[in-house]
Amino acid sequence: MSIKIEKNVPITKRIYQKRNAYPFRSLEIGDSFTVPLEEEKRIRTLASVWGKKLKKRFIVSREEEEVRVWRVE
Repeated sequence: MSIKIEKNVPITKRIYQKRNAYPFRSLEIGDSFTVPLEEEKRIRTLASVWGKKLKKRFIVSREEEEVRVWRVE
C-alpha cells in the first residue's frame, strides 16, 4: 500500500456547535431549561464545566422524556 502525499491542500474549516447553545450564563437561581433525553450525557458534562467556569451550581435531573437543568446557586 502506498500513500500519496499531497501539497498545498487547504485545511477544511471545522463546524462547531454554536458556543452558547445552552443558556447557562443567563440562568438565575431557580431557573431551569430542558433538553432531549438523548443529550443527557452531554448536558451533565456541560453543567459541570459551566458550573466551574461561572462559579455557579447546576443540578441535572432526568424527567420522563427529557432532562432538566436547574441553577441552584
